[in-house]
Amino acid sequence: MLSPTLLLIAAIGTVVFFWRIGEAEYDGSPIPAIISFVLWLLGLLVLKFGLLTNLVLQAALFLCLTLYNIHRGPRG
Repeated sequence: MLSPTLLLIAAIGTVVFFWRIGEAEYDGSPIPAIISFVLWLLGLLVLKFGLLTNLVLQAALFLCLTLYNIHRGPRG
C-alpha cells in the first residue's frame, strides 16, 4: 500500500505542472490544472487507480494537450 503522502505529493506536482502549462500555452487559463485535478479525483476515488495508473492518466492528458496544440497551429 502506498503512502497517502506520496499520492498527495504526486497529485500536487502534476496539478502545478498543468497550471504552468495553462499559464504558458492557454493565456493564463487554469483549465488544464482543473482537468488534471478532476482526473486525479476520478482515478483515486471512483476508479480506484493506484499511483502508477494515475500518472499514466496524467501523461495521457499531456499527450492530448500536445496533440491539441499541434492541431490548433501557431498562436497569433
